[in-house]
Amino acid sequence: MANMKVRSIIAPNRMAQGISLRRHHLIIHFAFLIFMALGLSYLTVDRADAATAPLYVLSDTVNQCTLIGSWDDPSKTCTLNTDINVDTGYDAGIAITSSGITLDGNGHSLKGQGAGDGNPAGVEASLISGTITGVTVKNLIVNGFDSALSLHYCTACAVNDNTLSNNGYGMQLYGTTNSSISGNTTNDNNIFSVPITGIYLSASTGNMVSGNFAAGNGSNIELVDSSDANTISGNDFNSSLDSSGNPGGGSGISISQSGSNSIIGNVFNWNGIGINLISGGGNVISRNTLSNNLEYGLAISSAANSEVYKNNFIDNATQAVNSGSDNSFNRAAPAGGNFWSNWTSPTGSDGFVTNPYTFTGGQDNKPWNLQDGWQDMTAPTVENVIPSGTIAAVNPTISADYGDAGSGINTASVHITLDGGEITSGCAISASNASCPQTGLTYGHHSIGGSVNDLSGNSSAISGGFDILSPAKAITGFTIPNQTGATTIDESAHTISVTMPYGTNVTALVPTITHSGASIYPESGVAHDFTTIGIYTVTASDTSAQPYTVTITLADPVPEEIFLAKANIIGAPLGSSAGAATPIAGGPSMYKNYTNGRLYYNQPAGQVYWVHGALLVKYDQKNRENGSLGLPVGDEQDVTGVGGARESRFAGGIIYWGPGLGSFAMTDGNILARYLADRLEGGAGGPAYYGLPTSDVYPAWDGTAQNMQKAIFTDNVRNGTRFVRGGVMVKYQMTGGPKGYLHLIKDEEAALSPALPTHGDAVQAIFENGRVYWSGTTGSHIVNGGVYVTYMGYCDTGGCGPSSRLGLPITDEYPLALPGGGARSRFEHGFISWWIYYGSWVDVT
Repeated sequence: MANMKVRSIIAPNRMAQGISLRRHHLIIHFAFLIFMALGLSYLTVDRADAATAPLYVLSDTVNQCTLIGSWDDPSKTCTLNTDINVDTGYDAGIAITSSGITLDGNGHSLKGQGAGDGNPAGVEASLISGTITGVTVKNLIVNGFDSALSLHYCTACAVNDNTLSNNGYGMQLYGTTNSSISGNTTNDNNIFSVPITGIYLSASTGNMVSGNFAAGNGSNIELVDSSDANTISGNDFNSSLDSSGNPGGGSGISISQSGSNSIIGNVFNWNGIGINLISGGGNVISRNTLSNNLEYGLAISSAANSEVYKNNFIDNATQAVNSGSDNSFNRAAPAGGNFWSNWTSPTGSDGFVTNPYTFTGGQDNKPWNLQDGWQDMTAPTVENVIPSGTIAAVNPTISADYGDAGSGINTASVHITLDGGEITSGCAISASNASCPQTGLTYGHHSIGGSVNDLSGNSSAISGGFDILSPAKAITGFTIPNQTGATTIDESAHTISVTMPYGTNVTALVPTITHSGASIYPESGVAHDFTTIGIYTVTASDTSAQPYTVTITLADPVPEEIFLAKANIIGAPLGSSAGAATPIAGGPSMYKNYTNGRLYYNQPAGQVYWVHGALLVKYDQKNRENGSLGLPVGDEQDVTGVGGARESRFAGGIIYWGPGLGSFAMTDGNILARYLADRLEGGAGGPAYYGLPTSDVYPAWDGTAQNMQKAIFTDNVRNGTRFVRGGVMVKYQMTGGPKGYLHLIKDEEAALSPALPTHGDAVQAIFENGRVYWSGTTGSHIVNGGVYVTYMGYCDTGGCGPSSRLGLPITDEYPLALPGGGARSRFEHGFISWWIYYGSWVDVT
């Protein structure tokens, strides 16, 4: 089969359904193909291979925000500072391809080139595969695109306060869940030959669409293809267009193959059909106003089990028609049915018209005699206002619970104040709760106020208050009788240092302590054993605590006395004195040379240590005590688990020596900690497992690395400390190791998941620039770059990548003699090829 690249922009095929003389749907589906007859069997093209690309990309790896605005890294927010014009040939103006990113238009515009001119989307949020989460698009003006905003498989996302006009679609949501669409204006989106849709939801569930204005679209909002359990509330959907662009021809809202949606408190005026319920079940339609619609206020086709009650039907050409099944048009009193402007009398004392209202296919048994006659007079209930009493945090969350048994809560009329100032804009407001996180409040009393309204305008007050207790907990004074000099209190490190005369018995010292907290333990004036480091903890009135580390140091003895005791213990192997004791950086630590090594007095440790032989040579090469190793913290000793090897430990690392290897220093704290730690899969690490070091620490890319006999370790900020061993390590070394093109280790060797039936021992290790796969039968091989993206994207009935028919790689990438350059990797059952002009393709055998 000839190879081809395909690029298409598709508006889902929506068959025109329902009862409407002017109802039309537009199917937009165009594609262009780049055909190359190379005789290859299969071609896979990822986003990077597409014929066009977005003008600007916002992601964790490729972020072009600074070309169009300012970037705030902690909040991952791009705020525009300019208008943007998108030339023909870009498939999106701005593409958001990482979760958690906010695009703040800041009132600026994003302008495309019009229908069919190569600008499918103004803003697109999606991943190549999987779900993108927490994306926000707000305060942006978009026009001139096939679709102004497009969200694909977006969860917990927000589209707020945007103006979307003169596009094909205002916005499109595919597979989008639990997201908020609020405060947007979507008008006049009719640049195609047939007007399309203001807000379009396909296979999208659990979303909140509220407070939007839509007019001049083919349909102002559509729900299709199992767009279930959405809430559509407080919107104005007016003046939709027919297929010729005439006002009053489309639908205010159209629902097809979608159920369990709540259509609450919206306005549908001057459309062809106010609410067009085509198919699906269990939808609830309540508290809406449907007026002056030129065909039907409400049209139900094959939809079933829906409830329609407490709506105003005012002066529609035909108020309602129903050809569905098991739909109800009233509840029992007191909820009742709907208000019909052409059916208002005679009425009883209960507010209902005495006779049922009948229409084609339906009957309202409890029609109201007045518009909005169901409005209640009972105020909402408000309770559980917190915090209250005394609290211990300056960053509390202020919240209140509320409810209403009548018309329901008007979430737009929930107001919260703190100390008299409105804080509602920073709150999460739901139908039953307001939650308002605060930061940096002062200590002392704070008052809470506000109000909650129901949908009928009834109001209840919120009131409360709380006190924030002080967190003060500092040690301000610490003295011991007969101490030498003044006490040093380091408040930033929370350490206290006291020097006592040489020879002082430190097992029962009695300190006098002053502090700013509520209490301290151990208490002032109580004897304490300072043989080990002492911990004194101050507790504040807010119950928070701060520990201080107290260190007692003995004054230095006469220098020669320090070394004499150690020399007598070592004896003849130390040799004779080769000079006087020398202070290190002015003391109090010192060293003294001997014919067979050097003695170091580590004053903080209060000990003398011997460094000699090959380990001393390496120590001197690393700038001795002035280098990264610092002072010794132990004598030379055998290496556990490695016969004939020796080690010396220092404050900043360890020097190892092994027969036939020589001496190497481990001075990277992260690598050393991982090297010595217990292995994640069980058992001890260290030299017995990884072997002795065969290099010093060396820089590699933006991190560090160190080689061992049986492993290679790398460390940087992004990936942390990682290692590889065995066949994977050998392959890594063959590519130049940490300095080679694979870069640093991203994820350590791990079994494939799911395991391969034919290679149960198969493993992979992930590097910054590729992956190494290994099995006992295929050996170690590298997959990287475009070949890797294609490999992981190739899926069949067995799975994707190594689980697909391709299987494991059996070669590294090797060049192909193609114009401009190409490469190929061979797998167990096929190969993936890459050509600079056409991207990557797959051949399966």
